[in-house]
Amino acid sequence: MGDYRLTAIKEFLKALLSDPRCMHVEDNVVHCNKLFVINSVMKWIYNNLLSEDMTIDSMRNYLLVINDYLDDKIELSWEEGELIYKTK
Repeated sequence: MGDYRLTAIKEFLKALLSDPRCMHVEDNVVHCNKLFVINSVMKWIYNNLLSEDMTIDSMRNYLLVINDYLDDKIELSWEEGELIYKTK
């Protein structure tokens, strides 16, 4: 996998850590309700990039899907090993 793909994933993850849609603190409690699903998608993307089963364009599309998930536009889930997203 080219360094640019891994760099893109790292930059996206850094951005998530400061994104209030992903993680916020309330009464000294850190809330990250969507982070577990996002983490599973990011692992899946990473593994597909490593095996060269995913193009950089596909990766961008999945990062946009994660963004829509954070905006509550879609629901994300795994069904029988397949990533499923549905419009709300």
